[in-house]
Amino acid sequence: MKEVSVYDAVGKVLIHDLTQIIPGEYKGSRFKKGHVIREEDIELLLKMGK
Repeated sequence: MKEVSVYDAVGKVLIHDLTQIIPGEYKGSRFKKGHVIREEDIELLLKMGK
């Protein structure tokens, strides 16, 4: 497994789920294993701290 910059991840496939936690509001999987990262995913991934 190799760490990749969010900006370089477009077109790559996730090898595991990514969970988003918003205290008191939401906790769950935002991106599932197998999801192909798209340009429009970058903003959310950065908000998630990725």
